[in-house]
Amino acid sequence: TQSTWGGTVLCLHLLREFDNMSRRLLQIAASAGAAGSAALFAFKMYRDSNAEDVDRFPEVGKNTVYPDREEQIEKMKTETFDFLVIGGGATGAGVALDVASRGLSCALVEAADFSAGTSSRSTKLIHGGVRYLETAFKKLDYGQYELVDEALHERSHMMRSAPFMAHALPLMIPIYTWWEIPYMYAGVKLYDFIAGNKAHGLPPAHYVQKDVALQQFPMLKAEGLKGAIVYYDGQMNDSRMNLHLI
Repeated sequence: TQSTWGGTVLCLHLLREFDNMSRRLLQIAASAGAAGSAALFAFKMYRDSNAEDVDRFPEVGKNTVYPDREEQIEKMKTETFDFLVIGGGATGAGVALDVASRGLSCALVEAADFSAGTSSRSTKLIHGGVRYLETAFKKLDYGQYELVDEALHERSHMMRSAPFMAHALPLMIPIYTWWEIPYMYAGVKLYDFIAGNKAHGLPPAHYVQKDVALQQFPMLKAEGLKGAIVYYDGQMNDSRMNLHLI
């Protein structure tokens, strides 16, 4: 009889604990449901409040009708603009964008086609300038260092804001004398260090053996080759970037 009572008490205790656990689980589920409903309601309110802005600024290229050349020429004849930019290359497009971003009216004219000249024939590199960094330390020229730092900042901005037309580009420096290996390696590592968080996912510079360098570039002169230093910069589509600015 004593063991029966003990078993009964144990069962009742387990049932009570199970009931308490069930209640806690229900409370947690209710709290989670309430939080989810509140988040959904807040998102709906935010979406509805911004619906007017979305309608006011439709997606470019979607049901957008652009005026033809004749219409634009007539508009330039009858309207007054704050700025007139001559040339639709990289510099002209950048100036026009800067003017428009300040709320000023701007007209841009181009004799041929946008980025038809030098702006579509660049190296397409987005780089800080390793050789400028070398000059900065050799001649103790702080201006050259600032130039490298600013260019690395611009490289980071372009690769972050336009990943659809900018990507990492590996660059290889073949080494034919042993003393150049630590010299070049230290230089590109310093380049990576200055980039810091502006590297934007670019792989770090590294040294590769002679056979790896020849495998990647079979046309390299094999005689006397000690290895190679590989570092990374960015590359972009210059003419496409120009058109996006316009």
